[in-house]
Amino acid sequence: MIRTFIGIELDGQIAHELNQEISYLKSYAPKIRWVSPDALHLTLKFLGDVQEKDLPDVFTATSNAAAELDAVTAEVGGVAAFPNLKHPRVVVADIASGRDELAQIASVVDDCFEEFGYPPEKRGFKPHITLGRVKQPHDAEGLHEVIDDAANASFGLLDVAQIVVFMSDLRRTGPVYAPMHRVDLNM
Repeated sequence: MIRTFIGIELDGQIAHELNQEISYLKSYAPKIRWVSPDALHLTLKFLGDVQEKDLPDVFTATSNAAAELDAVTAEVGGVAAFPNLKHPRVVVADIASGRDELAQIASVVDDCFEEFGYPPEKRGFKPHITLGRVKQPHDAEGLHEVIDDAANASFGLLDVAQIVVFMSDLRRTGPVYAPMHRVDLNM
């Protein structure tokens, strides 16, 4: 079984900017499990464990979705917490503009995967980039003011020209993501 998801890779400049933000946030909340720079991405659809024999269907569904989609640009901006700042479980970089376009991409991906037996997402799609995961609520106490201050930060423009099938290898030091299949969107 291969733990799999569909996502968008970040370019080097945005990953660098987000890593700078993580370093800053880490100084206020060192116990949060912060994402390593090479693992930053935007998830479109999480598939979970996929049998190796089913990977061709996953690649086909991804290609089918990409054939229906145009490349878009979104602005990565702002820092937030899910479900909220009082009880954060995840610290994220938000999407300041291009949310509707990314939601459309996720919807098309969802539809194409449904044809191959993968159930549609039950929760509404909220585009974001995970920066850190909070295990204990008190680990995030130092972040309240800092996140408020970063609510309007801009981390750059994300040119979404591909969608990627990622393998997720869970390790003690944190997950390692490896692209298995990339598909260009229409230009």
